Amino acid sequence: MYSGFNSAPFNTPAMFLLGILNSITAIGVPIFMMLTGYLTCRKTISRSYFKGITRVLVSYVVLSVVMILFREMYLGEHMSPVKWLLKITDFSAIPYAWYIEMWIGLFLLTPFLNILWSGIADRNHRKLLLFILFLCSALPDFFNRYGVHLAPGYWESAAYPLLFFFAGAYIRDYRPAIDTRRGILAVLALALINPLLSILLQPGGTMLHLTGDPNGIISTPVAILIFILLYTRNIGSSIARGAVTRISLLSLDIYLISYVFDMIVYPCFADMAGSDDAAVGWAFFLIVPVLFALDFSAAYVKDAIFRAVGFIGQKAKAVQRAV
Repeated sequence: MYSGFNSAPFNTPAMFLLGILNSITAIGVPIFMMLTGYLTCRKTISRSYFKGITRVLVSYVVLSVVMILFREMYLGEHMSPVKWLLKITDFSAIPYAWYIEMWIGLFLLTPFLNILWSGIADRNHRKLLLFILFLCSALPDFFNRYGVHLAPGYWESAAYPLLFFFAGAYIRDYRPAIDTRRGILAVLALALINPLLSILLQPGGTMLHLTGDPNGIISTPVAILIFILLYTRNIGSSIARGAVTRISLLSLDIYLISYVFDMIVYPCFADMAGSDDAAVGWAFFLIVPVLFALDFSAAYVKDAIFRAVGFIGQKAKAVQRAV
């Protein structure tokens, strides 16, 4: 989005590698949604469940205030307090906060979605539900482009969160497995489609994104395959397990905070790279670790402050102590 990748000529080995990674890393949001279904498909209607929304909403408001200060003082985006307040309520104070807006509805619906899921006793009927949701989300994403409308698309934006939520629930209930080697080869084969089509159809041009968005006909099976490849993996090292757990606990804050460092690091990179298109490809492998380290550090500080003021509940503290 910010490195110049989408406008750089797709004609170097680094760009081809990034084209493959682009097709794989696009599944971030689907993975989050599948995790939601996997982890919460047993939740029922209760006061304690609905109270769980509080911590995320408070985090969102606090980080929105931080983001407003950053945009005012660093980016020079001056607005009245009323307009900034409206940006908090319309989820644009943090430019990446559309996910919070989606998540709120998914969180509130989860116990009722679970009633629907548990009410479908037949495994084949559950598969049929997933297939119908896939049709409602992936087909319009693929066919309705460039001014052409070939598939009913009204339900696309609503169907794909439900598709991944129920896919996570399905994996939780039936524990599917796939041969690791075959699974990796399948993911790579799917991830090669966009880069190869770009070389064949538009040599020397920019990368084509013919296979659609993260809910499209390619990214959906990639997301499900990677989830199945990873969800039963046992991390033997206690250090590695602790690191992964810590990152997981901070992942939402890392995501929301990342806009700050995106706006700081990428302009610095652009100044250094100048008009060197080749730098776009290789710089990825430097920029991403730097950004992650900054985002994680900021999220860790925010979490430490929340723990110091006693906002994190006892259950969350117990998890973090265990880490």
